[in-house]
Amino acid sequence: CNRNEEMAGLEARYEKAMQDVRDRGCEDKARLFQEAVGNDSYAVTNQSLEETTRLATSGTELYANFYQLTEAEIRLPRGTEWDVWRPMAEEAVFPKYKDRINFAALSLDALGLPHYGPCSLVCKPENIAHRATVFEQNCVVFMWAFNLKDAAHLPSGYRALWEARGKIAVAKLASKIQTSTTPDQFAELLLTPGASGEHDEFIEVHIYGPLSIHSFAKVTLRKTSLPSKAARGALVSKLAKFGIPLEII
Repeated sequence: CNRNEEMAGLEARYEKAMQDVRDRGCEDKARLFQEAVGNDSYAVTNQSLEETTRLATSGTELYANFYQLTEAEIRLPRGTEWDVWRPMAEEAVFPKYKDRINFAALSLDALGLPHYGPCSLVCKPENIAHRATVFEQNCVVFMWAFNLKDAAHLPSGYRALWEARGKIAVAKLASKIQTSTTPDQFAELLLTPGASGEHDEFIEVHIYGPLSIHSFAKVTLRKTSLPSKAARGALVSKLAKFGIPLEII
């Protein structure tokens, strides 16, 4: 789809979602949710402690995505059904440039998806806003859900520019907003880890181009998945050289 089709498709979905919340008497909650996501959400990518430490070793270290790792013969595909669908889905969404895309999740509490690693690296909005788009969900799961095999039938209205992330969040999640929903529930509404990575519920962020340690504002760790004190200390020391705090939430 071209940009105009995407914008028109999203607008139609958004208006339908807003009519739903108006009918149910919770339009004010939906607008608060849209404002929170539009103003206060971050792109967060989760990595292992080892990968985060590597990135923090030098300002010239770059994050390597799946395709860069496999093409450099640093990582082998797992040979699962996921690895069969992944190139197909990502080629449909990013024709001819999927190897230039880095993935993140939209988050309101600076915590990402733990299945990808315990360290949540929070992107600086000013570093990615001009080169990021948001997508309804994991694009591979999306292709499964719509039973799509190519880009020709990719529906419009499920992706948007970074500045429209609040609108796509409402289009996707308005049906889950109730009159009893409070702002402190918005973070879990936007991002909910599942039993496995395939069952995570989130809005996916697609960032074009490289990421280095300079791309991040902070790193967060969940209290439930802390590495050893020594490992944390080493990471804190490396991050401090770049003025990046490590927060435990």
